[in-house]
Amino acid sequence: MKEINQIENQPLITVIMPVYNSYKYIHYAVESILNQTYINFEFFIIDDGSVDGTLSAIDEYQDPRITFIKNPYLFGLSQSLNLGISLANGKYIARMDADDISLRDRFQKQVNYLETHPKIGVLAGKIEIIDQNNNSCGFWSADQLIVTAKQIHQRLPRENCIAHPTVMIRREILLQYPYENIEGAEDYELWLRLLNSNIKIAKLPDIVLNYRYHSDSVTMQSEKKKSNFIKDSNVRSFFIEKSGKYKLYKKDPVKYRAYAVYEKEYKKYNKYKKYVTPYSKYSRYSKYKKYDKSEYDSAKNYGGSEYKEGHDRYLASQEN
Repeated sequence: MKEINQIENQPLITVIMPVYNSYKYIHYAVESILNQTYINFEFFIIDDGSVDGTLSAIDEYQDPRITFIKNPYLFGLSQSLNLGISLANGKYIARMDADDISLRDRFQKQVNYLETHPKIGVLAGKIEIIDQNNNSCGFWSADQLIVTAKQIHQRLPRENCIAHPTVMIRREILLQYPYENIEGAEDYELWLRLLNSNIKIAKLPDIVLNYRYHSDSVTMQSEKKKSNFIKDSNVRSFFIEKSGKYKLYKKDPVKYRAYAVYEKEYKKYNKYKKYVTPYSKYSRYSKYKKYDKSEYDSAKNYGGSEYKEGHDRYLASQEN
């Protein structure tokens, strides 16, 4: 494998694949990239503190297109991605996860499209979901149904419909719009920012990646911590807080639709309203903070039963 400073030719694509304790599936991921029909790429594998057999698995590959980067401390996914982008030489950045499988013609299809559609900034593709044994588990409905750029633009303020490890993005865009550190949803927040900046997102109508869904995947771990509703609402909250005040929303279709989604969700899921609104200071719950900070923080961030349990215990403690 090459060191970073030994890159000689100018690749068209930089593939960025962060890894963390990925030994079980990393062979599938690496080989799916090395076996692409399009070969003009560099492949950054960024390790974020693996303690299993991931490093030895990577060392088995001697392909000169691979550049191995080991973080000096735990960066997390967003910071690892931003590091790879800062070192990239390619015109395009291709995302890859260490447990997924890219289909052999993925890069060829995406390069052909982006080279002939210069106004498209981000190009995704469809996925097929697989399990830990590579068996098909079906499809993601939002991914299948939302395909055209117009559909994506209308749907994204309501829900994510782009599979992160399928995307190929122009490098200059990611240099201008780096990933934010939002666990499990850094991609969704980025899509909202890009749409808000009039950067077009498109999707190939073809399946380009087998997306692995298993107990250790980022998606599964994120869903264990909070529901999709709470996660997506928190992302929209972050996006709206960063992108302007309410009075500006009607001047900006993406921000306005994102806020409209909030209003509808608040009515339907009223019990969550105090937890996900971007402007709530959680003043009603401040008295519980001293009683049990961890339960207070959990309630503030995720809502629902966590708050109720902490609340009930607090009231019981006052009676004793």
